[in-house]
Amino acid sequence: MSATPHPRIGGWLSIEYRCVVPFTSFSENEVLPDGTHPPVWFAFDETRPLAFFAGIWTRWTSVRKVKEGETTNDIFAFLTTEPNKEVGRSTRKRCPSF
Repeated sequence: MSATPHPRIGGWLSIEYRCVVPFTSFSENEVLPDGTHPPVWFAFDETRPLAFFAGIWTRWTSVRKVKEGETTNDIFAFLTTEPNKEVGRSTRKRCPSF
């Protein structure tokens, strides 16, 4: 997580909204000179062990699909930060917070 969180998520960083998001691998799109954006996959090692991203979650009530009407759902997002050396080789954007 950045030292200065984005104003839109500041209130969501309090302890009651924190969670961990399990993963075994993740991808970032690499920008190639020909303009294509193929995925580059990352994992801690070849066995792809279970690991966790820092995340936020909440229970949200809204109409997501008109046919279903109003529903209450658990939603989440994982937090990002500056890319580390490994991820930074393929992207200049952000990488998940571990």
